[in-house]
Formats: sequence, structure tokens, C-alpha cells
Amino acid sequence: MSQIKPENFSVSSTGYTRPRRVQIYFSFSPATYWRKVKNKTFPKPVKLSAGITANRNSDLAEYEKDPLNYKAKP
Repeated sequence: MSQIKPENFSVSSTGYTRPRRVQIYFSFSPATYWRKVKNKTFPKPVKLSAGITANRNSDLAEYEKDPLNYKAKP
């Protein structure tokens, strides 16, 4: 399933983005997204509340600068 990035969607420098939107923006399948999180080659999402998980936009911006050499912070 290939999707094109929405033209009006961008990651702001503050706030959070839910995993599904992140997967669309970076063109990842859900399996690829979670595999990259597990391998620490993509920012780990944070738990905001019961059933709500999201990525920090500041972490996504850092990933977007250099995706090939990105390593998640410990």
C-alpha cells in the first residue's frame, strides 16, 4: 500500500504526531515503523495516556534531518 505525502501536512517543531500520520508522512508500513523503533533507527513514541501513543515532533524533525544516520536517544 503506497501513499503519497499530503501536501498540506508537515511536522511542526512542537507538539506530537500519532503513529498513523507519521507512517503516512514517511511512507512506512506499520511493520516497518515498529521495526525501526525497535532497532532504534526511528524515534520512539511516548505514551500520552491509556491508548494514546505519539511521537514528539522535535524527535521527528531530528530524524528528518539525517534519516540514514539517525540513532534514537537512550
